[in-house]
Amino acid sequence: ECTAAEAFKYAGENIVFASGSPFENVDL
Repeated sequence: ECTAAEAFKYAGENIVFASGSPFENVDL
């Protein structure tokens, strides 16, 4: 598991992050 921020940090900006839990917005 990872957070939205971790997903964008390690996989880049061109991903779709889907989660069953709410997350704050991530600034890219």
